[in-house]
Amino acid sequence: MAATHLPARPCLVEVPRAYASRRRPESRGPAGPLVRLATRVPRSLRQCVRLVCVEQGREMQHFIAEAIREYLRRRDKRAET
Repeated sequence: MAATHLPARPCLVEVPRAYASRRRPESRGPAGPLVRLATRVPRSLRQCVRLVCVEQGREMQHFIAEAIREYLRRRDKRAET
């Protein structure tokens, strides 16, 4: 049977502190504590994002977090109309 692939959907949830790694101190970003978001993307997309980040002097994690926030903001605006 062929495996079906579901479209990637970002999910923003709070992770209970009990599940946080005890070996690493909690990272903090501009919007609060950072958590790991493991996702698989095509290599070509990752390379494009990496090049844009290098050109702009930005970290990939900040670029991706901003892109997700923008996507959710636009989606919410469309849902309101």
